[in-house]
Amino acid sequence: MDRVTFSGNLVLVTAIDGKTFHLAEPFVVSWLWPRVIPDPLPAIATYRRLAIPIGFKTDLASIPQIFRSLIPQLGKHMRAAVAHDFIYSGSVRDWTRAEADRLFLDAMVACKVPGWKRWLMYLGVRVGGWIAWRNARKEKPLQVPS
Repeated sequence: MDRVTFSGNLVLVTAIDGKTFHLAEPFVVSWLWPRVIPDPLPAIATYRRLAIPIGFKTDLASIPQIFRSLIPQLGKHMRAAVAHDFIYSGSVRDWTRAEADRLFLDAMVACKVPGWKRWLMYLGVRVGGWIAWRNARKEKPLQVPS
């Protein structure tokens, strides 16, 4: 059983810059979240849901040019990349970076991305993703009601 399911088709429109895409239809991702609670309580799993709206802007996968012969921007990983980009964009605030990256890995399993490729991409976001994560939170500070 896949831990990630997708609802809706991934329909993207290429932006004028040719490097980014916009979501043309709503896209929903559900993830069986392996939330671990400290012992002696058992681990519990709950579903987390992302409703990604029409118009969301993504670059799919921020892969350095040197690695694009191994991992192209377009491929089986696209649905996973859109979900990951949505969380990293700062559009949702109740996810940690580790959760976003784990969803990315689990979603690539659901998308049938080959094991070597998904682990390479997962390691890439774990090693280099902190920069995008930090920058998105600077650009969109959390609004606290007064």
